[in-house]
Amino acid sequence: MKKHATNFIALAFFYAALSGCANHNPYTDYYSALNGTTPENIARFRSAPAPQIPQVDNVSPAQGQERLDMWARRGYLAIGIASFNSAQPIPEKFAVDQAKAVKADLVVIRSPEYTGSYASSTAVVKPTISTTEGSALLMGANGRTNALVKGTGTTVTTTTEYVPTTEHRADYAAVYFVKQQVIFGARSADLTDKERQERQSNFGVKAIMLTEDSPAYNADILVGDILEALDGEKIKNANQLGEMVGKRQGKKVDVTLSRDGKTITKRVQFNNPS
Repeated sequence: MKKHATNFIALAFFYAALSGCANHNPYTDYYSALNGTTPENIARFRSAPAPQIPQVDNVSPAQGQERLDMWARRGYLAIGIASFNSAQPIPEKFAVDQAKAVKADLVVIRSPEYTGSYASSTAVVKPTISTTEGSALLMGANGRTNALVKGTGTTVTTTTEYVPTTEHRADYAAVYFVKQQVIFGARSADLTDKERQERQSNFGVKAIMLTEDSPAYNADILVGDILEALDGEKIKNANQLGEMVGKRQGKKVDVTLSRDGKTITKRVQFNNPS
């Protein structure tokens, strides 16, 4: 009796655990938006409506950053990331479901990265059933025995035992992208104080990445170039450059830059996203 009761409780615990995994998507629970993205601005800057089934790119932990940079060069913008640690295998489908929920064009899924084994314990509740028997004589008014009544009583108690277990844990991560409309195609970063000192100027930003087949790319602007001005208007920082580019979409723009100490001006036709 005790053995069967213990097995039943263990099975109930197992199915409850499976039910919990099915009802909760950790890629949803641990999702964070990137680059200040919201559903509204994602809809404005994406190049096409979200696909029914997003593209999936599986990468190893060693490939992660290199692959993210590759997608950025192809015009994809990261809109969110999910990362967490788990002792349970998490199906890839959960990462894809979250991609559909945020209307991503692409999800880059990093293979689980083993983080170690950890000893723990699981509480197992065992029932203890005890049965007692009793009897009683029914006496009549004249003192004679009329009947002998017998009965049984059942008492159920429980005990808790802690069973040692070992958890094998791993880190999971996925990054979500949309294909963006490109006006200029040069991603920039503010200059450091040292770079400003060397240039003897507070103006200019450094090109740190170029979108393939963009106006900047086709004009042979290179990573490392210092972008100094658009149509003669000096560039103070990367945020301002974004605003300046937005005002010039669809126009031919004189881009002044510095490369190896030489000043170069390129005539660039900016895209006009629909």
